[in-house]
Amino acid sequence: MFWCYLAVCAAAGIAWLKVPETSVRRTRWQPRVRRPALPRGAGRARSFLASGVLAAAASGVNGFFSSLAPAFLRDDLNISNLAVIGAGVGILFISALLAQVVAPPAILRRSTGTALLAIGMIVIEAALWIRSAPVFIVGTVFAGAAVGTLFRHGLGVTDALCDPGNRAEFSATYFLFIYSGLVVPVLLLGLVDQAVGTRISSTTLAALVICIALAGLALGRTAGPAHPNTDGGSHG
Repeated sequence: MFWCYLAVCAAAGIAWLKVPETSVRRTRWQPRVRRPALPRGAGRARSFLASGVLAAAASGVNGFFSSLAPAFLRDDLNISNLAVIGAGVGILFISALLAQVVAPPAILRRSTGTALLAIGMIVIEAALWIRSAPVFIVGTVFAGAAVGTLFRHGLGVTDALCDPGNRAEFSATYFLFIYSGLVVPVLLLGLVDQAVGTRISSTTLAALVICIALAGLALGRTAGPAHPNTDGGSHG
């Protein structure tokens, strides 16, 4: 498995070397610390931040499924078959992939992704409390669709707000939101899990993810859309 991973990394490195430079401005490379970048203009910055916050919320779901969901399936739903546990976790990522690939652009909106995320997390938590694997799968499909929708929406906003001269720094800032959402909520979940148990800790995570998503949605309401598929008023 690790050799396959290294092979994919090598292929990605070769592809990166072959990608043409899109910026006409060339400077001599020198090591320096770069701060996260935001678009100019209050409305554009809020639109970018809203997409980043929503992506962080969606990434929190990914972090939960990548780290602690298998233990919850084993301990709370009494599933001992590792293949079934893997399939239960994999459904999230399959659903997210399908949402990004086949979902029509008209539904790639902040409100749609937030609604799917809230439904998914509520259904998943209900499944853990009533110990129902089928209900857990249904919630996972909704949550995965939300992850794919919000990720693709955020990438669209980022692309709409940048130009060839700052595409890399805007994309890096957007992925900083994603990695923060991937790490911070799961670390908090692990601490809460040790203190109060899996049910309360997973409910806490679900509430945190939904609150972060609602905050991103509210922030986006104050900014005009950066491209045709964002929610809100008109903005250039």
